Amino acid sequence: ELNLGNNALKEVPLVLGHLESLKKLYLFSNQITAVPPDVIHLEKLVVLNLNHNNIQRLPPEIKLRELQHLSLMDNKLEELPHEVGYLTKLCELNLTSNKLLWLPQQLYQCRELTKLNAARNKLTSLPEFHLLPLKELYCEGNRLVQCEPILSLQNAEVLSFKELVARFVLREDRNRFSLIHMMLPCYPDLSALLAGSSCCAVCQGPFLTTWMECVHFISLKK
Repeated sequence: ELNLGNNALKEVPLVLGHLESLKKLYLFSNQITAVPPDVIHLEKLVVLNLNHNNIQRLPPEIKLRELQHLSLMDNKLEELPHEVGYLTKLCELNLTSNKLLWLPQQLYQCRELTKLNAARNKLTSLPEFHLLPLKELYCEGNRLVQCEPILSLQNAEVLSFKELVARFVLREDRNRFSLIHMMLPCYPDLSALLAGSSCCAVCQGPFLTTWMECVHFISLKK
């Protein structure tokens, strides 16, 4: 384990490339702008913390096959390389407070990923995560909702994140082959909540919130 945090480093010391048995490396709160190949080839590294630096990109040559925890919070990343999908043992990925416009689809290859924090970026969409064993997903402070909120006729309410997620889960639950359909019985509280859902008479789509009954549905097929 090596902790070089809070040292005002502008570059990663080249000697790190020779620490082939290093498993944990902390380089947080420095002034690093790039991750050199010497670090991304430390094949036994399990934890890499690069929080609070000025890193703009990760090199596509990244080969940290044993890496489980990667933290890049508060940097200047605008994108992740597709090769991040090669980090197949990754359990936790922290990308909070960067400038990411998108996340690579190859993240689905990280089949051990249980926690992903992508809050406070510039994301407008998320890749398919249904193949991942995610237990925690943080994506607040992005641009995932592009449209202006539409007010309802009752108490000036808008669709909540809870309602949007409920609709997605209810739709997935209709497919008996989906992962959500198979896992839902393991969450009795959620099942009980969704039991109060209703169905649109026009589009047959599910909805949860009771005040939605005051909304006038129209058919888009006309």
